[in-house]
Amino acid sequence: MILLLFYEMKLLAFIGELFTPMLSLLLFFLFITPLFSAPLSCFFFLLFILYPLLFCSFILVLSLSCFSPLNPSLHCP
Repeated sequence: MILLLFYEMKLLAFIGELFTPMLSLLLFFLFITPLFSAPLSCFFFLLFILYPLLFCSFILVLSLSCFSPLNPSLHCP
């Protein structure tokens, strides 16, 4: 139980480390990209949308993996 709590705390720290660049990317998108051309601002907007989706899919794959410490009930064959 304590080990599971430790891994959950590490996961929350990992999420915090990933969302900090996303917030700075949002600030960059809001204040800097209107100065650039439309394709470049569209690229940054897509990057801002795809970044959380890629992160969530990574966490889902990690939690479903049989090697994952996040889900100790799964056993590898």
